[in-house]
Amino acid sequence: MIEQSPHSDTAQPMATPEFSRKQADPAKLVDFPSAANALRPKSSLVPVQCLRCRRDFLLPAGTKHCLDCGEIIHRSERRLFKSGISVRHARLKTWAALRPPESGVTEWHQAVRVVRDFVASGSSILALIGARGTGKTQLGAIAVRQTIEIDRSAKLVQIIELLANLKARFETDGDAGWLEEWSRPHLLVIDEIAERIDSDWSRCMFTTLLDKRYGACRPTILIGNVTAADFDRVVGASVASRCSEGGGVVVCEWSSYRS
Repeated sequence: MIEQSPHSDTAQPMATPEFSRKQADPAKLVDFPSAANALRPKSSLVPVQCLRCRRDFLLPAGTKHCLDCGEIIHRSERRLFKSGISVRHARLKTWAALRPPESGVTEWHQAVRVVRDFVASGSSILALIGARGTGKTQLGAIAVRQTIEIDRSAKLVQIIELLANLKARFETDGDAGWLEEWSRPHLLVIDEIAERIDSDWSRCMFTTLLDKRYGACRPTILIGNVTAADFDRVVGASVASRCSEGGGVVVCEWSSYRS
């Protein structure tokens, strides 16, 4: 997070174990609108790692230079800005950084391996389902980050945000623009799929998007707090069938990280 003083219009990075302890040089704050940042809500801060000095920051979206070394933020960092990864889930960056909630959880290690292999070579739909707190969203966030690290586009979005975007886009350019936008990322992770899809039209568009991505061989990961018995009902028969053809359904049945 970034600690801001009410008496200063210059944002300074907070020294925490996860992020850079070195204070930013104000002279390097190029294209960094300090007055606007003072009013910007913390939720708009996004994680970014400078590829030159390898330091991590939480910065307002649109920042163009590293606060530590002044290096121009390149394409992979800009993709992280727009990836949808939350500040909480940005703390872990690699598969090796993941730890099971308890020792000896064979299913957890198998799940991590399945997701990692899917990111490397998947071209269909993979689902991560199970109880809350089992680390499904964290797996999805690392999948997005690792995809961006190899210079491919990736996004993480909650299904409610995805459908809200559909309704907003439909008023301006119809559903074609929405389908094009969300078909474009190489990897798309859709979280909270158990949340209610409020109309047959929304469900139809959701299925159409997944079919379009499937046809283009672009991998999609679905995440939801649903049981295996409820999965087909939640996503529909067509999507469930696509999962069985290549990606699969991983049921996360280990202990919660929150307990």
